[in-house]
Amino acid sequence: MFTNDDNLSQNLSTQGFFALPLASSIGERLDQVRRTANASQADFAAKLGISRTTLHNYTRGERDIPVPVLAKLLEVYRADPLWILDGETGIQSRESDILRELGDILEQVEERLEKRRMRLGTKKRWMIVCRLYTERLTTLRQTGEKPSLEALGLDDLLDVAA
Repeated sequence: MFTNDDNLSQNLSTQGFFALPLASSIGERLDQVRRTANASQADFAAKLGISRTTLHNYTRGERDIPVPVLAKLLEVYRADPLWILDGETGIQSRESDILRELGDILEQVEERLEKRRMRLGTKKRWMIVCRLYTERLTTLRQTGEKPSLEALGLDDLLDVAA
């Protein structure tokens, strides 16, 4: 069922993280968490506070996993709910991605300030970075495309902040 990704999954699972290819199903991800915990289906379901039949329905995609069960998966097995639901890489990876994106935006804001020979206090710069990040993320989710900071009104925000 798993190829070379097994080694990656095993290495990450020993650190409390779970990773499978994005193409894997919810059922495969739930099964990986269960197998890593060396739990039978009955024990796994019991620790989640659900029946084995309900677990089976989740793994086959016949029922959506409710928030309390996702919370229990995180609490008991350290399985990231977004990863369980759609194969996202996990909380730690998303944090790194967010910090990287914020850093890139901050760099571009600083470059624009320098080019325009403007000075802004740290708080105003940070507020502009957060606003641009939020707007970029919203647009990306809606359109699937990552807009430029110019398209998001970077210069207008700098003018207002000055």
